[in-house]
Amino acid sequence: MKILVTGHKGFIGSHLTRALNNKKIEWIGYDLKDNHDIRDKDILKKIFQEHDFTHVIHLAAIAGVRESQRNPEKYITTNINGLYNVLEETRNKNAHFIFFSSSSVVGEQPSPNKETDPLSPESIYGITKATGEQIISKSYENSTIVRPFTVYGENGRIDQILYKWINQVKENKPITVYGDGTTKRGYTYVGDLVDGVISIVNKNQKPRPQVDIFNLGGKEIISLNDVIDIFKKTVPNLKIDQQDLPRGDIKENWADLTKAEKELNYKPNTVFKEKIIEIIKKELDDLNQ
Repeated sequence: MKILVTGHKGFIGSHLTRALNNKKIEWIGYDLKDNHDIRDKDILKKIFQEHDFTHVIHLAAIAGVRESQRNPEKYITTNINGLYNVLEETRNKNAHFIFFSSSSVVGEQPSPNKETDPLSPESIYGITKATGEQIISKSYENSTIVRPFTVYGENGRIDQILYKWINQVKENKPITVYGDGTTKRGYTYVGDLVDGVISIVNKNQKPRPQVDIFNLGGKEIISLNDVIDIFKKTVPNLKIDQQDLPRGDIKENWADLTKAEKELNYKPNTVFKEKIIEIIKKELDDLNQ
């Protein structure tokens, strides 16, 4: 087994490759931080020529709902054109393609969302991921589509609330809260997500004649007010800057995990409150002394 991981230096990618190392699974990374752009067909072709990959885990993408509304072009060129480039090289190797999509593809449909829900994205980001799913479904059957739901964890993305708020607290700024706090998410700990992805890798040792889709989410439904309460109890004199909910933000979003539990033995057991307090305290240790 030999795996190409695109976007391996990102938040999820770094956790995933650490787990692959622990399991002694061979992998090669491809990341924009190393000047490896998935939009560059020549660089992609070269790395595929040099290695016989059995799997390609495609994480490389521009993420973020709000930024996609402001700068759609980079989302389209990377998340659609770049995906197609990687998919074409994967097809040439007949490797199993694991595509990281997003829960954003189902939009405002009532939660819990199932893998069979129709695609109905509300944002440019969601549209690019939904387009990616359609390209894969119509062109390369030896694929698995992963839909992660609001992933959090150590060294998370700085544009998501956990580390965005932590950094605002470090800078003695109020935390930015969008909406009235009643939005809800099925937060997924990155370690649980990684376990699910490795189960997909192990399941697909040989070419498969169909495209599969798996929701990988958390077991707990957490409101934004719940997260605010955790920060209030953990951070003294917390200040809040409340703003309107931006266009494209989904009010409720969590996963039906029935399929992943049954076929992948997926068990997201991390307790959100315990883990998030652990992360906040570690990050803000100097402030609390």
